[in-house]
Formats: sequence, structure tokens, C-alpha cells
Amino acid sequence: MSKKCAIFLGMILVIALCFSITAMAAEYAKVDMSKVTATGEGEPDNGFTPDAIFDGDEFTRWGSMQAGESVTAVFDKEYTIEAIEIRFFRAGVREYLFKFEYSTDGNNWTEIKTTKEHSTPDESLQSGDDDVAQQEGYMETFPLVNPVTASQFRYTYEGRVDGATIGSIWEMYFVVGKAPVAVPEPVAVDPIVVEPAAVEPIVVEAPVQAVTLPAVITPAPVAVSAPATSDNIALIAVILISAVFGVAFISRRRINVK
Repeated sequence: MSKKCAIFLGMILVIALCFSITAMAAEYAKVDMSKVTATGEGEPDNGFTPDAIFDGDEFTRWGSMQAGESVTAVFDKEYTIEAIEIRFFRAGVREYLFKFEYSTDGNNWTEIKTTKEHSTPDESLQSGDDDVAQQEGYMETFPLVNPVTASQFRYTYEGRVDGATIGSIWEMYFVVGKAPVAVPEPVAVDPIVVEPAAVEPIVVEAPVQAVTLPAVITPAPVAVSAPATSDNIALIAVILISAVFGVAFISRRRINVK
């Protein structure tokens, strides 16, 4: 294989890999940043505003000073949420408690159950000496027990496992799945009444009696008996005598002629 062909094939493989990675990338719900709200004071003096956890900036965050404070996000449309990704502040050493809720009208809220009830510390960050790495934490995924279709989402901070009250989040994402296909309601169909067709009476004709033909009498063959053996002997004797006399007559005539 020439060098040019190898380079060309390598480029094709790289492009195919990029496309496959793009296809496998998760899709996220889009948050209307102008409609993000929060309860409680948080840490406004430090610039930790609630919209920071939805801005995609890994260096901005929202801080809560006590349990019970919440942040509400409004989507640009309804989404079917399958999981929530959160990067907690100091996730290596803290276990955060929380509550997730969703709504379709902003008035009625339903709690969302996830497969994990709190965040899980990262042991690799606990043993590190880099304080920055400990603060940045890591992205943790919280799959939903059952996917939900929502237009709004509310996160409520409920403290930490160790009893501390201060908590903070760098980023939060909502993993979107395929919306369920609406099943049309069955249409009521009036039953079809089939009128019975008029049936003509069936006339059964009497069966035709079979005509018995007279039996054909075949004449018995006439037996021809063979001649008796004695008659055959007599006939043979007559023939022999006639032959003898004939020969004798012819011989005598020849003598007379001489």
C-alpha cells in the first residue's frame, strides 16, 4: 500500500470516528435562562447565582447556605427526561442530599425518584493534594427510576450526610430520551347488522328407480367329442389297403404294356 493511500484511509477512519462519537453523545434539555428562579438567599455576594448551574460554564456555580433552598428551571418545551447529571462542589469529600420534582404547568409538582438517593464521593479526589481538583469534583449521573415528561424542573437542596448545611453545584444537565409515542384512543364502531337473506325452499325430487334389464342368456358351447381310437385304426387300414391295390394295379399294367 502506498503512503498516500494509507494517509487517505487514516483520514476516513478519523472522520468516521468523529461521526460515531457525535451520534453517541447524549442530548440535553434546553433551559430558558431568563426564567430560572431560586428560593433563599444563596450566596449573591460571591456571585453564585442560580442560573449559573445551567449556563454550561464549568467555572460558575450556585451556592446554598441552608437545606430547603431550591432552584427551578423552565425548559423551552416539554422533554422526556431519563437522567440528571450534576457536578457538585467538592464532590470528592461531600455527600449531598436532594429532592427532584417536575411539572408541566408550574403549579402541580411531582417528586422524581432516582436510582441513587444522594451523591457519591470520589475516593480518588479525597486522597489528592490538589485543592482545585477537589473543588471541581466530577460529573455524576442520577438515572430516573421512570422517565418523566416535563416542562419545568425543581431541585431542592436537603443538606449533606455529615449534617453540614452549606452546599453548592457547578453544573446540572437533563438527559433527554425519546418522547413516548401517543397511542390513539380506540374509535367506537357501531356493530354491523347483517340481515339474513331470503332462503328459497329446497325441493327434493324423488330418486329415479333403477330399471332392471333382463339377463342375457349365453348359449353353452357344443361339445365336440373326438373320434374313437378304433375308428382311426380302421381308417388307416382302409388307406393302406387302397395304396397296396393301387400299386399292384399300376405294376400289372406296366407288364402288359411290355
